[in-house]
Amino acid sequence: MIDYKKSDKKAELIKLCEENGIEVSEDMNKDKILSELDKFNAELEALDEEQEEAADNENDSDDENDSDDENDSNDENDSDDENDSDDENDSNDDNDSDDDENIEEYDRFAYVGPSIPGTSLKEKSIFTGNLSDVKEFLSDIIEKYPQTEKLIVPVSHLAEYTNKVKKAGNAYNVYYNDVVSAVRGNKEV
Repeated sequence: MIDYKKSDKKAELIKLCEENGIEVSEDMNKDKILSELDKFNAELEALDEEQEEAADNENDSDDENDSDDENDSNDENDSDDENDSDDENDSNDDNDSDDDENIEEYDRFAYVGPSIPGTSLKEKSIFTGNLSDVKEFLSDIIEKYPQTEKLIVPVSHLAEYTNKVKKAGNAYNVYYNDVVSAVRGNKEV
């Protein structure tokens, strides 16, 4: 959520919008800018709810799989379940590449990496435009922290990738941790 007050000056609101990838212009009146901020916050809230729902569904699915495994008495079935799990991971990897192939079709992107101190790039920042525009907008940050580029995902997949960056054993978790390490390494003490 973006914190702001309706009493904030127009210039402050515009700066806040720019920092969070919200398209506004000097030509817009203050009420329109406030409306865009409200819309953005509503979208973030909806995404957070979607993410919580996805996490709950994933936990429910894990619970069902755990009880199924307990009921299996045949060791051969257990090894088949493990192989099925590997196949699921392989298909997830395939889905990632499918997303990469079609990613230019999207017009709204989210950053699922950690906030980068001293920059406008914050966790769950939303950007409007095609992927190349977003990368160009973030080019200085991407140059300094190359893995941030891999953590820009279509907004429609925000919940999925937010879960992936937090769960060990996949590339997005590695990218996320690489950025965290790079940020810590670049901090001046």
